[in-house]
Amino acid sequence: MRKSAIVPTPEKFSELTELYFTDCKDNDEPITMTGLVLALGFCSRQSLYDYSKQDGFEDVVNRAKLMIEHSYELKLHNIQVTGPIFALKNFGWSDKQELSLSGNVSHKDESEAVLNALKNKHK
Repeated sequence: MRKSAIVPTPEKFSELTELYFTDCKDNDEPITMTGLVLALGFCSRQSLYDYSKQDGFEDVVNRAKLMIEHSYELKLHNIQVTGPIFALKNFGWSDKQELSLSGNVSHKDESEAVLNALKNKHK
């Protein structure tokens, strides 16, 4: 994959993300995915995801995303948690239970058992 002129190296990417995080902290602003995307000079979140596919960028992109996820996770300890919960769902979190059932169920076996039970009942 070709290197982008916006953020030419993983080191520059890390530097820009740290500047964004520091700026948010200094100005008491929340850290957000779109805020990072804009701070990096991108026009879409997809651009950020695409960077993770470039040589050397996977770890720095994943770390930046993890920092944002961490900031939302910390907000779960506040009274108002609806926004952070929604944001964390975009990171793959889920608040539903998923059940997985396994085993073989045969209608034929079940039908035969019922028929045999009826036959035995009427003997």
